[in-house]
Amino acid sequence: MKSALSGSRSIIGQDLLPSQITVSTKDIIVSSVALVVLLNILAPAVAVFSPIPLLVSVGIVMCAYFAFIIINGSIGEGIVSAAVVLTTYSADVPVLSGPGGAEFGILLADLVIFPCIVGLLYVERHDLSFGAYSKYTAGALSFFVFWSYISAAISNGPSSVNAIAFSLSVTRYLFYFIFAALLIRWVSVLDAIYPLLVATAGHTVVAIAESHRGKAYGFTRLGDATGSPLGEFDLWFVEFTSGLFAGGFSGSSRILISLLLIVTPLAVAVTIAEERTRLLKFAALAFPPFTIVMVQISDTDAGLGAMILVFGLIIIFSGYSLFVRGNRRFKTSVYGTVSGIALTLLLFMLGREKSPTGRQSGSAGVGAGTTNQSDGSPTNGSSSTGPTNGSSSTGPTNGSSSTGPTNGSSSTGPTNGSSSTGPTNGSSSTGPTNGSSSTGPTNGSSEGGGNQIGADSSPTGLQKEILELFQGIPGFQSNTLLIRLQQYAAAVDLGAQYPLFGIGGWNFVMVSESYGFDKPRVIHNTYLAHLAEVGILGALAFVISVTLPIIIAIQLSQESEASDAFLWWSFAFGLLAFHAYAFWTSIYHSAVAYSVLWLLNGIIVGAKYHDTSVVSRGGRADTE
Repeated sequence: MKSALSGSRSIIGQDLLPSQITVSTKDIIVSSVALVVLLNILAPAVAVFSPIPLLVSVGIVMCAYFAFIIINGSIGEGIVSAAVVLTTYSADVPVLSGPGGAEFGILLADLVIFPCIVGLLYVERHDLSFGAYSKYTAGALSFFVFWSYISAAISNGPSSVNAIAFSLSVTRYLFYFIFAALLIRWVSVLDAIYPLLVATAGHTVVAIAESHRGKAYGFTRLGDATGSPLGEFDLWFVEFTSGLFAGGFSGSSRILISLLLIVTPLAVAVTIAEERTRLLKFAALAFPPFTIVMVQISDTDAGLGAMILVFGLIIIFSGYSLFVRGNRRFKTSVYGTVSGIALTLLLFMLGREKSPTGRQSGSAGVGAGTTNQSDGSPTNGSSSTGPTNGSSSTGPTNGSSSTGPTNGSSSTGPTNGSSSTGPTNGSSSTGPTNGSSSTGPTNGSSEGGGNQIGADSSPTGLQKEILELFQGIPGFQSNTLLIRLQQYAAAVDLGAQYPLFGIGGWNFVMVSESYGFDKPRVIHNTYLAHLAEVGILGALAFVISVTLPIIIAIQLSQESEASDAFLWWSFAFGLLAFHAYAFWTSIYHSAVAYSVLWLLNGIIVGAKYHDTSVVSRGGRADTE
C-alpha cells in the first residue's frame, strides 16, 4: 500500500497533498485518552459532588477538552479523536419518540461528525468518485436508506412515527459512513481506529467496575444502562454480577459486547504490527481478556458463540501466517499474541467459579427473549426498565409504571399505559400495547389489504424438532430458542404478506402480540427484522451493503504485506463476528453499535479507493 497520494487539495487557500498533512499518532492517542477520562470520570464526578446537572458537566468537560487540544497544538488530531470516541457513547437528546420504545435522538458524536462532513466534502468537492465495489457499497446503503423512507410513507404499519424514527437512524449511518470514507484519505488506518480502541477500553473498565459493584452508576444521560442482575460468578476470588446494566456508557452490556467483537481483532492486529511500540502492543493485548470477561458479565450465548468464532478465525489465520507469510519478527509477534490469547482463556477457565445462585430463572440464553431486545433496551440502547437519558428506571417508556425488573419480575404496566398482571418471562398479559388490541392494522394495509398484520401462531412440528436437536447442547436455553423460532416465523410471514415495503421500521413490536407472544417483542435477528419491516428489496440492499466491506477488506489483504494483511483480515473477522452476533440479537436497535459498524465500513471503503497507508502519515508514528 502506498503511503502518499497524488492530486492536490485546497485547504484555506493552500494546495496541499494528503501526504503533506502531518498526523501524530501520539497526539491522537493522548487526545482519545484525555476525552475518555474526562467523560467517564470527571463529568460524573462534577455531577455527583456539585449541584451542576450531568448534561451541563458534560458540556464543561467538552469545553475543557477542546481547550486542551488547542493548547497542545493538536486540533486536527483532537477533532478526529472526538468524532470516533463520541460514536461509542449512547448519550442522546431525544427528538422523536414513538410507541413501543422507538426513539431517535441527537447523539454526542453528531455534534462533531456532521460539521466535519461539511468540511471534508468542501475539501474533496473536486474528486468524490469511488471504485466499483465502493460505489456498490455506498449505493446499496443509500438505497436501503431511501427505501426505509418509502416504506415509512407507503406501508400501512401500526406507527408511522416508529418508521420515521428508524429511517432517521439509518440516515445517520449513511453520513457516518461518508465521514469515515472521506476522513481516511487524511489519516492512516491505524490512526483512525486507535480512538475506537481507547473508547471501547474505557467503557469496558467502567462495565467491569459496575459488575463488581453489582449495579450501574446511574448516569443514564451519559449512556449508562439500568437493569436487573442475572446471576453471580467469581473470578479469582473477585465477585462479579452479570446483567444488562454493566455496559459502561455505550449502553447495555450486550451493546458493549458488539463493540468488543468488532474491535478485538483490530487490537490483536495492533500487537502484531511491526511499527508499533511495546506500550501499544501490551495495551492492545488487554482486549481478548476484556471480551472474555464481558461475555460472562453479559450472560449471552449469542456473544459466546460470536466470541468463539472471532477467536477461532484469529487463531486459524495466525497459524497460516506462521507457516506461509511474513518475516521472522512478524512470526514472533503472531506466536506471542496467540499464546497470550490461549493463556488468557486458560486463566479464565481456571479462575472462574459460578456462585450457588447461578443464572436466574428466565435469564438470557441466546440473547434471550425476556425483554424487548437482546441488548435489554427498547431502542437506541436505552434501558428496558426505563427510558434513556436519566429518566426513572422504575417505569418503561411512555409513562407506564413498573414495580420490578424485567427478568422474571412482575410488571404493573407495559408500554404506553397498558396493563400487565404477570411477570415478563412467559407470563400472560391482560392489556396489549397502546391500550388497544395489538393485532395490527386490518382491512387496508398495503400490499394485500384485507388481511390483518399477523395471525396467532404456535410452535410447528419443525420448530419442535429443531428444539429437540439443540436440547443436547450444554448451556443452550431451549426456551429462548423457541421464542426466536416464533419470531423468525412471524418475520417470514410478514415478509411474505408485505414483500415490497414491509410494515415500516421498528414496527414489529407493535404487532408481535398478534403472533402469540405474551407481550410486545422485537425480532432477535437483524436481517429478518429488516425483511419484515422494510420488505425484500430493503433487506437485500442492507445485506449487500454490509457484505461488500468484508469482501473489500479481503481484497486489501491480498494487496498488502504480511502485517498489513493481518490488519485487513482482522477487519473482516470483526465484521463477521458482529454480523453473527446480529443474527441472534436485536442489536440493530442500538445507534451506538451500528454507528461504529458504519464507521469501520467507511474506513475500509475509503482505504480501498484512496490507497491509504496503514501506518501513520508524516513519519511521526512513534509514540514513545
